[in-house]
Amino acid sequence: MIVEILTAGIFALILYRSMDLYNNQFDAAMYAIRACIFAALLIVISFIDFEFTIIPNKVVYPGLAFGLLLAIFTVVMKRDIHLIIPNLLGMVAGVVGILLIAVLGTIIFRKEAMGMGDVRLMGMIGMFIGLWPQMPLTLILGAFSGSIVGIALIIFRGKQPDSHIPFGPFLSLGALITMLYGNELWLLYKHLMGL
Repeated sequence: MIVEILTAGIFALILYRSMDLYNNQFDAAMYAIRACIFAALLIVISFIDFEFTIIPNKVVYPGLAFGLLLAIFTVVMKRDIHLIIPNLLGMVAGVVGILLIAVLGTIIFRKEAMGMGDVRLMGMIGMFIGLWPQMPLTLILGAFSGSIVGIALIIFRGKQPDSHIPFGPFLSLGALITMLYGNELWLLYKHLMGL
């Protein structure tokens, strides 16, 4: 029941944002369709990762395919091949970026820091949301939310600092926030940094 209520709430927020962000009906509809599919995939992945600490390929790979098909559809409808470039670059950057973090974490902590499911998940996220500034924002928000929950678990539940916490749900949360409010967050960051 929690999953259904959460999904309905997020879909309603996506619909509201699509009407808020776009005047053009085609762009608003494409945003809403892409965002609803993306959110549904992230919700499924998050709950599975929380319960079983795995990110299933049977969800990630179809998600990657859906993201690619939607990007191709947009290219065909708008007749601009360049529109797919941010999605492809986002996919590559997501995989390479999180893989580097996983390898460095494994070297530093001398144990597996991150699973390959997280690497594939970031590839799917990149395909849906693009490269810049979405990918850095997703990673920052995911790491920040994961740190807060990790600290809370250590303080209130007596978890050990080296306990395993699935990272997929936090990457998913970061991606969802970025998809919905990424531009506003990026402008706020630039304003705060004086850029």
